[in-house]
Amino acid sequence: MTHVPRANYSQRQSRIPSMSFSSPQEMVTIIVGPDGSEQTFVVHQSAVSYHSPFFAAAFKSNFIEGQTQSMRLADVDDKIFGLLVHWIYTGEIEGGHCVGLVPARKLWLLVD
Repeated sequence: MTHVPRANYSQRQSRIPSMSFSSPQEMVTIIVGPDGSEQTFVVHQSAVSYHSPFFAAAFKSNFIEGQTQSMRLADVDDKIFGLLVHWIYTGEIEGGHCVGLVPARKLWLLVD
């Protein structure tokens, strides 16, 4: 596995929010992939928002994503999104250098 430094959004937060697994946490649902082959990911809202200003804005807004705490991304490949979720929780890109340039670019675009 390749370690990738976490983004530093010091303007928003100085550190990742503490996550307690002994009490309920707010979760969000992100559905990725085209119709008919979509995959559902349920992740901690604080973790995905910490690493991505896009997700932070969406899930903390008055838009439908903020109200339902769910989002549909039909144009995102489930394997790429799975890499993102793995990185959010571990700080590592699963598969390391074998990820490839195009998937790495797609992964970066998701976080930005």
